[in-house]
Amino acid sequence: MSEAIAASMSTIRYGITFYSLLDLPLHDILECFKLAEKRGFHYGFLSHSALRDAFVGLAKVASVTSKMKLGTNVVPIYPRTPTEIAMSAATLAEAFDGRFDILGLGLSTHFFMEAYHGLRLERPVARMREYVEVIRSLLSGDRISYKGKFFEIRDCRLMAGKVKVPIYLGSTGPQMLKLTGELADGVILNSCSTPEYITDALKIIEEAAGKVGRRLSDLDIACSIVTCALSDEEEARQAAKRAVLYYIRFPTLDPIVRRAGLYEEAQAVRQAYWSGDEKKAVELVTDSMVNAFTVAGTPDQCVKKLKKYLDVGVQFPIIRSTVDIQTGTSVVNANINAVADLIRES
Repeated sequence: MSEAIAASMSTIRYGITFYSLLDLPLHDILECFKLAEKRGFHYGFLSHSALRDAFVGLAKVASVTSKMKLGTNVVPIYPRTPTEIAMSAATLAEAFDGRFDILGLGLSTHFFMEAYHGLRLERPVARMREYVEVIRSLLSGDRISYKGKFFEIRDCRLMAGKVKVPIYLGSTGPQMLKLTGELADGVILNSCSTPEYITDALKIIEEAAGKVGRRLSDLDIACSIVTCALSDEEEARQAAKRAVLYYIRFPTLDPIVRRAGLYEEAQAVRQAYWSGDEKKAVELVTDSMVNAFTVAGTPDQCVKKLKKYLDVGVQFPIIRSTVDIQTGTSVVNANINAVADLIRES
């Protein structure tokens, strides 16, 4: 274990997030956030990927909780300008006395951007670099002008003034991991990341950070972890399969899938899904995939596996429950209660 990873172990925080298969009423989601705060979770996250607005949702979360910090995990950059994202982040931070303090940004997938927004993902890493530069400049409170390859901002200053909101990047592929090492305050590794993949990813981040005079310990290492802790192990694994399908259907996860040696199995799942047979696709999600890409099983089994993520350097586990209209909030509550014991140990 490296010195940076060992140091991070003393500052473990836990977050809970809602996205992906999320088709629950917002009221139910808010009740889960309230329980998570009560049981000691440090952060609550929302993402845009469930076709709900993360910033608006987090405003409501802030209104029904009192201590929990808030963040986005993650907001895709393409549908909004960097000025618009900076405005939303600054407004939330100002409205809730600094409780919003992680701005997680990501690229999303070609499918989501093209099908839902009519946008093309062109030169994504270079574009992300400019997004971060513009947003960070605006959050400084200064009046800025900026001219890049993608954006030109003239004489702009946020009404909120200086706002401290660290920027984390949702990263999976090597180029985004390198960019993260160069300029982000933290990384949010993708759901379905395996401990082996995380080890490789942190090496890439550390090497990139070193080239610009930074260290791995300068970044916060977070990871969204697909979790399903139920007393019935088989029920938990079946719920996890639907979550695996959500991610595995896209090639975005190929760096993780290939590292796990499960590319052929993933291709079979994708072929079934994109041919229109979702039921078959779920059935083709193997036990090996569930074991590799999720933390699923009994509460005790889940706690033991979560510790493996801490062992490889994750200092900020973000619990992504396998919750949808089929499983309901009982899965989230079970996950919260299981992880609460681990929080006390930390």
